[in-house]
Amino acid sequence: MRSYFIISAFLFTGLLAGILIERTEPLPYRLAKKVAKNLLTTTSASTPTECDIATIERFSESANIVIGHAYGSPGAPSALISDNLRLFLEKNKTRIRNVFFSGDIFSVPSKQRWSDLAHYMKNLRLKYFIAPGNHDVGFFDNTSRDIFSDFHNFSYPIIKYAGGFIVILVDTPNNRWGLSKNDIDVIRSFNDGEKPIIVIGHHVFTREFLHISNSNVGLNKTLPSLAELGKIFENKDKNIFLISGDTGAIQKLPRTTCSRYNNIMAIANGVGNLKNDEVIAFNDMRIWRVKVYINE
Repeated sequence: MRSYFIISAFLFTGLLAGILIERTEPLPYRLAKKVAKNLLTTTSASTPTECDIATIERFSESANIVIGHAYGSPGAPSALISDNLRLFLEKNKTRIRNVFFSGDIFSVPSKQRWSDLAHYMKNLRLKYFIAPGNHDVGFFDNTSRDIFSDFHNFSYPIIKYAGGFIVILVDTPNNRWGLSKNDIDVIRSFNDGEKPIIVIGHHVFTREFLHISNSNVGLNKTLPSLAELGKIFENKDKNIFLISGDTGAIQKLPRTTCSRYNNIMAIANGVGNLKNDEVIAFNDMRIWRVKVYINE
């Protein structure tokens, strides 16, 4: 009889705790609930199709390069960008027109490291632009963002024209992942032109790619599916490429992941200072995967 009352009391306490948690939704519960919702809703009635981007080892002159997670391995971050990337840029500097960093350039940024990067890229005579990652600027207002803003004169979204594309760099940490309403309005404002659009940001843009992200730090919303983004950018004659850089930091993650829905292609690409590292290159309205490792 005593055991019966103990079990009943235990079950009643658990039920009461569940009701209280569901009603009050403390922060850890809300975050866990949102992440679970993202993971459980990775498909829609209109499932995106896999796509393939050609892989090349060498590229023509005037190429534009997109680099994700430039500091490389989380276990052994470099004082600058990863060793493989430095070798790649130094060998190909005469064939590169612009470098677009898609976030997490440094594991732990500082004024000195941003200064070192600027001098390094200037010595290579390479122009560069940054879509910041959470390692670079944190989330919302903080010291890392202050340091970044003091050193760089960037106002987001950044709009550039390169390689036959309209290139739009966005600040996903400031929006806690994903595109802000202003980002979407800016992208849609170019929807009627002839040039295709490349959007560059750090965090993955769609929930289908959550499983290949380096981490889910800072995620506090349900990301749209690729099909849902396709409905937002409804001009099917306008190709839009969403390139994110928060993947590939460790060997078990893919170097590059790609998925297409109608005119929208999502691409996640990042490096980990590994032999199979890749970056994204684009020029003449075409996009490629480029091998970073150079076997001398």
